[in-house]
Amino acid sequence: MRKPIQRLASKACVGGAALCLLSTVSPAIAATSVDDLERRLSQQQQLIEEMQRELAATKAQQATTAQKVSVDEAKQAEVDKRAAERALDPNDDSLSYKPSAASKITLYGGVDVGLVYQRNNGGPGLTYKPNHSNYFGFIGSGEHDSNLGLRGEYKLSPDYKLGFDMLSSVSTTGSGMSPYPTWSPFNKAFNLSIDTPYGKVIGGTQLDPAWQATLKGDPDEVKNLLSATAGAWSFGQGTITGNPQWDMGPSNAIGYSLDKGAVHVGALFRPSSNSNASATQPFAGNHAAGQQESTGVTYDDKTYLVTTGYMQKFGTGTGVSGNPPFKGLDVRNYSFAVGYYLGDWLFKSGIVDVYQPHGVWFAGFTGQPNITNKSDVRVYEEGARWSITAKDILELTYYKTIDEKYKLSAADWYVIGYNHKFTNRLTYWTNMGMIRAKSGSNALVDATAPSMVAAPGTATFTAGSGFLYKF
Repeated sequence: MRKPIQRLASKACVGGAALCLLSTVSPAIAATSVDDLERRLSQQQQLIEEMQRELAATKAQQATTAQKVSVDEAKQAEVDKRAAERALDPNDDSLSYKPSAASKITLYGGVDVGLVYQRNNGGPGLTYKPNHSNYFGFIGSGEHDSNLGLRGEYKLSPDYKLGFDMLSSVSTTGSGMSPYPTWSPFNKAFNLSIDTPYGKVIGGTQLDPAWQATLKGDPDEVKNLLSATAGAWSFGQGTITGNPQWDMGPSNAIGYSLDKGAVHVGALFRPSSNSNASATQPFAGNHAAGQQESTGVTYDDKTYLVTTGYMQKFGTGTGVSGNPPFKGLDVRNYSFAVGYYLGDWLFKSGIVDVYQPHGVWFAGFTGQPNITNKSDVRVYEEGARWSITAKDILELTYYKTIDEKYKLSAADWYVIGYNHKFTNRLTYWTNMGMIRAKSGSNALVDATAPSMVAAPGTATFTAGSGFLYKF
């Protein structure tokens, strides 16, 4: 039977090769082809799903990286901002509040406390009773004035800044001083300023430029306890009955300063005011009442030092009247000093002159020899400063003070001082010396700024030691 069937099949294939081929494919083979196709499709689907998972993971990683970059950029921006703020003050280790990179407010000041001994004391404070007694006790501002201040600045551009400065003195207990600390608000500085490439202009209460030049030339750098320069200038205030530091920090003044390399120039003008007049001294007859002018110039290239200052003020008291140039003059001061750097040494020599054509009329001064008469006190200063180390400084100073109008008022000063800096803020100081005063001396030639005064006709020994903290 099979052979006839095969013959039929072969005959049927004659009509079309494709149909014949299809008819001869085994059902098993066809099933295998479908399975293989499904398997391949499944593999492709798995591959697509795996690629989708990898793509999702890549996107998530990119998002994480972008977030990290954003955080890093924010941190870097903060670092750049702080660096810009520090650039405004490279030595910024003070207590400061900085609202922005363009502005800054700083609290600053200093506290000076110590002990002092004086043999042959000339009386408590400036009452001046030459009883040759000894004094030992607490002293404030023995090295420098204690003070408290607030200053601010606003940077308009890289070359222009607006600023203000408010500085108050703090007087503490000591010989002849108040038994309680006293605060004189903004008596040293209360001003607005603008700083430009062409100099700085200041309006208000400010430090006198002539005094700054005088301070720079003093071999003892006006250490309060034993500086004849500080004493002569502080107490040589003419007829004014108010603050004895008024000449050093005049109010209602306009000032100008310029720094160019080694040169510093300063000038000040305090105009007269109708408020300075009185019933016995009308303003109409004394247009210069209370007027003050001063200049100070310093050259310091760390090899040579030259400094000079000039100050004059016109009186406001009875008997001191008239207009410039001479009639109303109350006080006229000048100073000149030179210095030379030699290794770790700095040598200085100079002169300070305090002239008062109407004498001095402070309360408590009137009992001193010749104090209310015309005076012309000259301070001749010589000294050397030795920087033993970066933290240890030794100063040797000699002063000769004499009233050219009253030769019996004179004194010789021999001073030695030592400072040790524990930090840039904390300094230990000690000063000792002898004042050999003539019998007719008064506070203009033998007194120091913290109201220590020598007994006339004696060799008065003074020694003090303490700490100064600045912030």
